[in-house]
Amino acid sequence: IQQALRQSCVCQVCLENVRSSDGIWQCGQCFVLLHLPCISAWVRNRHAMFKLSIENFDASNAELPEFRWPCPNCRAELALEDQPREYLCFCGKEENPPEDPWLPPHTCGRPCEKPLRPVCGHTCTLLCHPGACPPCPLVLSAAPCHCGKKRMGRRCAQARFSCGDTCHRSLACSLHMCPRTCHEGECGPCPFTRVKKCRCGAEEREHPCADEFVCGRVCGKPLSCGNHSCQLVCHGGPCGGCPQEGPRPCFCGSELYTDMVCTEKTRSCGGTCGKLLECGKHTCVDRCHSGACSTCRVVVNKRCECGMSKAPVQCHQEYKCKSKCGRMRNCGKHKCRRRCCKGDCPPCTEVCNAPLNCKNHRCEMTCHAGPCFPCPVTVDISCFCGHESVNVLCAHAASTDPPSCDLPCDFPPTCHHPHRTEHACHFGPCPPCTQVCDVTNERCGHRCKRPCHDPEKELFIPKKQRRNKYFRPAP
Repeated sequence: IQQALRQSCVCQVCLENVRSSDGIWQCGQCFVLLHLPCISAWVRNRHAMFKLSIENFDASNAELPEFRWPCPNCRAELALEDQPREYLCFCGKEENPPEDPWLPPHTCGRPCEKPLRPVCGHTCTLLCHPGACPPCPLVLSAAPCHCGKKRMGRRCAQARFSCGDTCHRSLACSLHMCPRTCHEGECGPCPFTRVKKCRCGAEEREHPCADEFVCGRVCGKPLSCGNHSCQLVCHGGPCGGCPQEGPRPCFCGSELYTDMVCTEKTRSCGGTCGKLLECGKHTCVDRCHSGACSTCRVVVNKRCECGMSKAPVQCHQEYKCKSKCGRMRNCGKHKCRRRCCKGDCPPCTEVCNAPLNCKNHRCEMTCHAGPCFPCPVTVDISCFCGHESVNVLCAHAASTDPPSCDLPCDFPPTCHHPHRTEHACHFGPCPPCTQVCDVTNERCGHRCKRPCHDPEKELFIPKKQRRNKYFRPAP
C-alpha cells in the first residue's frame, strides 16, 4: 500500500515504475502491480508459445491440455478468461478511475466490499485499497470451539478455536470416543485395538479397531455342487455357486455346451480358433485351443525402421536393414553409424580429448559441441624458497605472479664476502653487493674502503630459461 502511495512500485515485466496515471492490473494471489499493456502482452506471448507447443501434440493418446498463463511475479496459474482487458480500480467497481489528489492512486473512494478470506460471509469494510483485505474484524458473541463444548466471544476471523479439553466425539466404529485434544476437522480412524474375528470367522485375535481383519486363509468350504471347494480368501457371506456349473463355451467361444457337468473339462470344438492376434490385423489359424494364441506368423512386406527398404518378414518380427546411419551426433563431430537408425541418434559416447586452453592437459569430458570448459586442474605457484605458495587453475598459471615472501634470501654470495647484504626472497639475480670491500692492499697494507667491486661471475643460463623472468640459476 505504501509503495502504491509513493508510486515506487516496479512493473515486473518492463522494469519501469508504475505511475498514478498508468493503467494497472493487480494479481489476486501476490497483489503485485503491473502495467495493463505489459500484462496483456505477457499473456499474448504465452498463448502464442502454447499454440506452437501443441501443433505436434498427439491428441489420440491424451486430452489436449488447457492453456494456463502464470503471474510474472508469483507464477500462480490463471485461465485464459482471466486475462485483464480493462483498467479497473482495486475493488473492481469503477473502470478507468480518474486521478484524485484526495484519494490513493488507482482507487475509486467507495467501500471495497470484496468477500473476506477465509470465507466467513462478510465483506471488506475498508475503502477501495491495494493489496489483500485484512481479516474480518467483526466480533461473534458466542463462537463455538472445534468440539462444540465451549462458547466464547471472538473475532470472526479467529472464530474457530480449541478449548484444550479432550474431544470425546464418537468415532466411526461407534465403540470408542476420540482421545485427541479439541481439534479442527474430522477425528480420523479409531486408534484403539480390540479382539476381532476375521471375515470368515476362523480366527480371533487383537486387531486395530479401524481395520478389517482378514486372516489370509483360503475358505475351503464345499460348494453347492459337492465336487469342489471355495477358493476365495477369507470372506463373509455365502460362498456362491460352483463357477464350473451351467453352460460353458469352448476355448474359442464359437460353441456353447449346455450338457456339461462341473467335473468335466472344457471341450474343444475342433474348428479354427479365429481370435484376433496381438498384431491386431490377423486372426489365429490354430485349432480351437486353451491358453494364449501363438505369435502371428503371416508373412507381410514391412518397411525397416529407418524407412530405406522393404522386405517380406513374419508379422510379429521387426525388420532392420543393414544400412548405417550417416547423421551427425549431438557433438557435431562424429557420425551415428547405428544400423537402421530411425532418427533418434544417441548422444556421442567418445571422449573429447581436445587440448585445453592451458596447453598442458586434454579434455576428458564426453565428446560435446562448442568449446571445452577451462582446465579444472590446479597447480601450486610458490616463491623461490618455497615458503609461500598459491593454488591456481592450470589455465591461469602462466599469467599469475609468484606470491611475495618476507623470508631473507639464502642464495650464496658471488663476491669474496661470506654473506650477502640481507634482502627478501626473490626470483632473478640478486642485487649487487653494497658492503665495504675491506680487502688489505698488498702495497700499503691498508684496507680498501670502497664498496664491493669484485667482478660478477658469469653464470650459465639455459636457452629455454632465458625468456623466463622468474628464472634463477643455481649457485
